[in-house]
Amino acid sequence: MSGPLVYTYIPSGCDAIMRPCWFSPTSSVINGHTGKSLYCSRWNWIMTFLMCPLLHNYCPSPTSRRQKSAVTSQPYQNLDSSLTSKTSPEKSEKSEKFHFVRIMKEKTESTEHLLGDDGEEVTPKYSPRTGSMGSRVATFASILSLILLSYISIILTIDIAKRQSSTDNDLPYSPANSAIRYERRSVWGGHSKYSGPPSAEVDDAWEELLEGLNVRGTKEELTLAGANQTNIVQLADKTGYPVVPLVYHHIHCLDSLRKIHYIEYFRNLGYDTTVTEEHFEHCLETLRKQVMCHADLALLNAEWVKPSDEENHIELRTNTESKCVNWDSIQSWAMERHLVQGGYKVIAGPFDKKKHRVLPISIRLTFQLCGVSIVHELIMPETKTTEGEIPFDAPGAGKPCHTWYKVIGDLHGKKSTSSKVLPLITCHGGPGACHELLGPLADLNTQFGIPVIFYDQIGSGKSTHLREKAGDVTFWNEELFIKEIDNIVDYLGLRDGFDIYGQSWGGMLATRYATLNPIGLRKLIIADAPASVELEQKGEHILRSKLPKDVRDAIEKGEKEGTTDSTEYQDAITIFKRKHVCRIVPEPEELRIAYEHIKEDSTSVDTMWGGDVQEPTGSLKDWNIISELPKINVETFILHGRYDQVQDLAVIPFFELIPKVRWVTLENSSHVGFLEERERYMELLGGFLAGFPDSDSYES
Repeated sequence: MSGPLVYTYIPSGCDAIMRPCWFSPTSSVINGHTGKSLYCSRWNWIMTFLMCPLLHNYCPSPTSRRQKSAVTSQPYQNLDSSLTSKTSPEKSEKSEKFHFVRIMKEKTESTEHLLGDDGEEVTPKYSPRTGSMGSRVATFASILSLILLSYISIILTIDIAKRQSSTDNDLPYSPANSAIRYERRSVWGGHSKYSGPPSAEVDDAWEELLEGLNVRGTKEELTLAGANQTNIVQLADKTGYPVVPLVYHHIHCLDSLRKIHYIEYFRNLGYDTTVTEEHFEHCLETLRKQVMCHADLALLNAEWVKPSDEENHIELRTNTESKCVNWDSIQSWAMERHLVQGGYKVIAGPFDKKKHRVLPISIRLTFQLCGVSIVHELIMPETKTTEGEIPFDAPGAGKPCHTWYKVIGDLHGKKSTSSKVLPLITCHGGPGACHELLGPLADLNTQFGIPVIFYDQIGSGKSTHLREKAGDVTFWNEELFIKEIDNIVDYLGLRDGFDIYGQSWGGMLATRYATLNPIGLRKLIIADAPASVELEQKGEHILRSKLPKDVRDAIEKGEKEGTTDSTEYQDAITIFKRKHVCRIVPEPEELRIAYEHIKEDSTSVDTMWGGDVQEPTGSLKDWNIISELPKINVETFILHGRYDQVQDLAVIPFFELIPKVRWVTLENSSHVGFLEERERYMELLGGFLAGFPDSDSYES
């Protein structure tokens, strides 16, 4: 035997799959639980082995294990009471007597015979015949016995080696087991793209590690994994169940501890840095269990290293290579079943009063308790609504025009400037999208009592369309849309006080409107918008450079050759959009409707942006508002996503030049955080509009 590396089943903490389940009738939180146990190194045996040099007289060797001395047999008797065989979890009387044999995967009759039924060593009894024939038979039998014993020794040695290297046979069931590929490499010391102080590159590397956090599992897989399915969480489309491969949970814990270590850095980026003692202790304890479970006993030797000063130095080093899982194979498996964080829905839990509801869920990876939390329904709340058409004299239109609008809430009950809550005008993106895209903002009325005003910009949605103005840059310009906003404010009587929200192109428009200091404007929200198109494009090119080469080539080819309607280009641009426009799969209904509107009438977007290309060629290609930003004199809130196609470098001018400003980056969002992290989004936005606790303190 090569040493007391014994395997036994232990409680959860070494499992291969976590699955969320409903656990409390008084809470809407989903926690991750594990069902089966992993075949782990037995820690007390390892400690016994390590202490042998210090306690030599109390550590029996293999040759003394059959002795009846109380001193030498006592340690094994104590350990034997809790030893469990993998092949036979329920111990029998015989298994207790032969625990040194039960360590092996197979216990042969020959081994039992050598030890005897009571554990005593027994000399095999036979009576060889006399004479030459008897001698030959005896000799032949001896040779066969030696061959048999050698064969048994080889088999048992291989079996022990297999157990010590944790082969697939040692793993608990997981659908990911088929993806496991092993390789040998050094895991000691050094630096990688994951190490060092936080930066855009380091943070992106960690985020890529966690892309496979949420995957889709089947009922059969959960049954094989031993999951208790009484209150298990099911996907709303009934195609499976959200599960988390345990290794991704451990990486999440490491990432959380990393962010706690650099908490000021992440707080300055606008991250929610709330951390609970419960979460902190949970991560530490989980990682401790895993390290001890997979105990790596490779030896580190101490070496003298060349001193950098007058003192000698000792460092621990090793040339040992460990047997490791190939991470790319695991990541590939996870991405095939990938559920975008916050981008899928689950059926309401058994403790929810509204049993019919379909709820989206999101896993929060930063400074939140490990688990999943429920967010609100993706439906317009039942409340007072008013809609209609506002006449609009669009300069140069050549015909009567109108702007369609809809108000959620009591508009006329919230017009006092002394009130913290004012009507909110929402400006959708595009150009050419529609108000449906921003539909979730109706939550602000339900939760904060804020009247929310939706409208379709001229040339889109239910407002007047002007296809005959295609390509007319003198007509399709910012002034047209600013006049439209002013027209809405006057028609609805909002000069006593209102706030404005703009998303993407709508954010560019709302920012320009705020630089004019219109009467009645109190607060500005800039969501997913750049301070200049040039900076937006620089950031987008950085994101593109991280795409696979074939995807980059397809995008560049389509734009260069004008074949953006080709399948090759559309497939490539879809990959980009799923990373940096909307990370929810399948595509949310709100976004699908917006794309349909643009496809139906692309007049404004073709003229102002330049058609279905990422590179702008229209009238907005040189758009830049940086020099005008100091003119904004209202409280401003910047919201965008970590994976947003509008990267930080295009947002920084807002933060640096607007006098009273706050900036928050949503960690799990790209370009449509109101869809990707709806609950958190509304908390932040509603808090700003209703008045932050520290609303009188703004960074400049």
